[in-house]
Amino acid sequence: MQPGPGRALPMGILGFLAGMGLLVVIRYLQSLQPYMEPQLGIVLGTALAAAGFIYGMGAFDPLMNTHAHEPEEGEEEHAHEAADDEAEDDPDRVLGGWLWLSSSLLILLLVVIAAFALLPDGPGLRISGDPLADFASIGVVQLHVGEATFEMTQLTLLVAFTLFMFLSLAIAAGALGLLMHALHNGVKTVGDTGHTPLQTELLSGDVAGSTPALLRQGILVAAVVAVFAALDRLVGTPVTNEFVTLSFFIGAAAVFTWSLLLLGLVIRVVARQLHWAWVIRALVILTVVGLTLNVIDFVVIWLIVSQFNPTTAAIFNLVLLLALAATGMRAALWFTIVSGILLPLFYFVLIGLVVPFAPPLLFGISAGNALMITALVLRPKFLKDWLGRGAGWAAIQLRRLPNALQ
Repeated sequence: MQPGPGRALPMGILGFLAGMGLLVVIRYLQSLQPYMEPQLGIVLGTALAAAGFIYGMGAFDPLMNTHAHEPEEGEEEHAHEAADDEAEDDPDRVLGGWLWLSSSLLILLLVVIAAFALLPDGPGLRISGDPLADFASIGVVQLHVGEATFEMTQLTLLVAFTLFMFLSLAIAAGALGLLMHALHNGVKTVGDTGHTPLQTELLSGDVAGSTPALLRQGILVAAVVAVFAALDRLVGTPVTNEFVTLSFFIGAAAVFTWSLLLLGLVIRVVARQLHWAWVIRALVILTVVGLTLNVIDFVVIWLIVSQFNPTTAAIFNLVLLLALAATGMRAALWFTIVSGILLPLFYFVLIGLVVPFAPPLLFGISAGNALMITALVLRPKFLKDWLGRGAGWAAIQLRRLPNALQ
């Protein structure tokens, strides 16, 4: 993102918070009590806030301090092309731009809400056992860190949680963006091959691999199962009140994968008996059979797989993954492993720490995100074909609509 108010406002606030934190660190190293002195914190925080603000405005950017000059012939067009290529090929710039923009909008929204709350006779809702409760008051909580006790306002905790939310989302989005950017490098665009009839089947099975390939896949399966089993031994059991082991996530991903393979088999075999457009056949079967299998999956995962002990879970995962390798379904094997790794990340960190849902709902949302992101990473062309066929069929029906209404 280019320097400007959108970047300067969050940087100023971050500078102020950094100054307050730096004061705590300095006084802690010098064994000065209390660790936080508000008057000194405001002085140091204001200085760093000013530095962060002017940095966000571009004061330290060499490009902002260059002297303007008349472009030579052809130089202006080249500069525009170079700038466009740089903006398109730099995922860090795109991620940073959206991060600063979203944080600035959130700060402005909080300022507007605070302005309404601080109005003497403005709109408000009082839900409190104290009839003299004030909208402008901020509660204070005590945090115990080792032998030290800190008094921290609820507003400070809100700011800390907001920073953690943005940082966690930035790390997750940055990792996915860099992965997709790396996969995109080297991809060449080919010419249009013409339209394909809607009745053409999209699903294609994997070709059975050779003996060395199967051996490598078997070693991979054994390594994944062994790593999760070792984590179960280190973390201990039960992991939560809802399931016993961390290996539960690999087993859940395997159940989902086998369910998706069964759904694909139903589409491949049964849908050919219907004389409808391929998209319509797929949508009908996905709705009827897919929802049924989804309910069965959650019943099996939540009531059976979640109760396995470490040994049973390891055997269960080993059997399902080796079955995928033995049948030559390499893509399905990788789909299970990647989604099984992403599932606990969403359950415990990316979603679990941000929005505290009830356990079944939290698992369902985490599973949906993990399966979708895995499909986007491993099978982008498959999803693109699905969406393209659906959009093409919808466009055809929209073109037929005026004639049908006459």
